[in-house]
Amino acid sequence: MRVIGFICLAPWLAGCLATPPEAVAPTPVAVPVLAYPAPDRLAAPSAAKRRPPKPASKSTAPKSRAPQIAAVIAPPPPKPARLMGLGATEVSKLLGVPARVRRERRVRIWQYVTGDCVLDLFLYPAAGGHVVTHIESRTPELGRGVAAATCIAGVVRRR
Repeated sequence: MRVIGFICLAPWLAGCLATPPEAVAPTPVAVPVLAYPAPDRLAAPSAAKRRPPKPASKSTAPKSRAPQIAAVIAPPPPKPARLMGLGATEVSKLLGVPARVRRERRVRIWQYVTGDCVLDLFLYPAAGGHVVTHIESRTPELGRGVAAATCIAGVVRRR
């Protein structure tokens, strides 16, 4: 019976006698530290510099210490009808520089390419220069039709 008890206790005792593995020191990791200015109400001014409270102003809104970010709201993209009759300069201001310009006799074809569509603007000569008279839009791969307004919005976003 003693032999069986010893056999059962041997694995537990062996664990106590084994040497512990060497401890591995953790690798230091650089953590960015952001420093924010302490709010006035938390900073304790010295007794000599203590000022009397300012009288309440007409504005009751609390002043924020957060940085002010100006929101820039982009104008909506032009509708296809808005491009009709525009000259090259006006189109460039609205849509930017075309990816390709093709010239065939009297017509100039301005091509704008995005990941979703290809927009072709056909400019024919008029008094004072070339103007947009026709618009086509399609997918880049198979040439399927795409709504011109959707394609124009993609061109404006990509600008």
